[in-house]
Amino acid sequence: MKILHIVHSYPPYSFGGTELYTQDLCEALSKHNRINILASRFKEYGSETTPTENILENIGITFFNRHRPETYEQTYFDRRNDERFLALIKHFSPDVVHVQHLLFHSMSFINILTEASIPFVMTLHDYWYLCPQCFLTKTDGSLCNGPGNGDICLSCDNADGNGYIPPSRAVLKNGSILFFLKFAGYFFPTSIREWAGSWVIRQKRNAIRSTRGFLETKERLRWMVSYLNRAGRIISPSEVISERYNAAGVNDIIVIPHGVRSSNITPGHDKYEQIANRHLAFGYIGSIMPHKGLHVLIEAFKLANDTRAQLLIYGKAGDHPEYDLFLRKLATLPSIRFMGPITHESIFDAIKTIDAVVIPSICTENFPLVANEAFFAKTPVIASNVGGLSKLIVPGKNGFLFEKGNSGALAEILSHLIANPHTLSVMSRSIPPVKTMTEHACEIENIYDRAIAANRRKQKYEST
Repeated sequence: MKILHIVHSYPPYSFGGTELYTQDLCEALSKHNRINILASRFKEYGSETTPTENILENIGITFFNRHRPETYEQTYFDRRNDERFLALIKHFSPDVVHVQHLLFHSMSFINILTEASIPFVMTLHDYWYLCPQCFLTKTDGSLCNGPGNGDICLSCDNADGNGYIPPSRAVLKNGSILFFLKFAGYFFPTSIREWAGSWVIRQKRNAIRSTRGFLETKERLRWMVSYLNRAGRIISPSEVISERYNAAGVNDIIVIPHGVRSSNITPGHDKYEQIANRHLAFGYIGSIMPHKGLHVLIEAFKLANDTRAQLLIYGKAGDHPEYDLFLRKLATLPSIRFMGPITHESIFDAIKTIDAVVIPSICTENFPLVANEAFFAKTPVIASNVGGLSKLIVPGKNGFLFEKGNSGALAEILSHLIANPHTLSVMSRSIPPVKTMTEHACEIENIYDRAIAANRRKQKYEST
């Protein structure tokens, strides 16, 4: 079978969860299939389109350059790469296309696949099709309940000066009056401030509803749902993201949790044998970005303030210099150690040094790969109670949950485990086996077979 995977980026240009999942899945699928990967990259890396390069046996990769959006619509529907995409599918002639992510590509690719009668499936890795920011998270760290009809996107503070959402305040009626009331109100008594605040919100929402921006965000949502519903199959790795998309009007989503790349890894409990006689090691593994909530973990570790524990932070810095500097200033204890970036291949070596993996995300996580990787290595996970994390973790069985952003609640869990390290040993032994990527690839191949069969039946019906 010839399979084309479309993803927004790919190693060595990016090492996010979606990219690494795609890499692992393609390697597993390549044992019995011919794979081509289409990814995007920034223009400074070279020509508009790279020739397909064989990176492994049965795996080739092609990069399209990213284009800076000139309009809001082009952030999701940009036809400047359509001809290149059409040339690619004509040359490779895939039996099925697996859309991992269309960020930095274009939803117009769906039109091309439909017109060419090529079956395709899609995996929902995040909320980009519903939320231009991908994570359904507001600037203050609070979670968004969803796009509504588009007006919620515009009332989000992320709308202002952001290329992914049309500006809102710039087009509001009586903008200067609203601005004055918002700040001058703080000089008045509480009752007046509350009245003024509610009035500002009402006026802001009323103005938004009549703007072009509202129409654009509403149109984006409508098109996204329409395009998703054209897929032969839609896959979600968690029930949480499936439910959110179902509520928006996306149909027939099948939930299939990811598998774990498991080559040369032997799960075991050896590291807990002498846990009562040594320092406990809590660990963070992942991107160092504000929405990942690493600052919450550092604050919690400082609150626990116990010399019997250390905090190991594995991850690449540099994408958010101001946040990096903030974390360095926050991490005043010598037992907090920044271990630097690690490769995907060495992640289990890092987990071996950690007694409990901490995932302190303040955004709505879908299916963090590191949680499954920790479970595969029989390592408990402590995580914030958001998104798919709340479904993966059974408190007291395979880890603990704490309120998103609540460093005090996390500190209590850390202190409890430092005082009772045997708890981690007990939980480690109760973690059930985790599905491997090879097993997961078999599930995905079955999805491909069904999509291909359904497409053939459709073509046969339309030809009669």
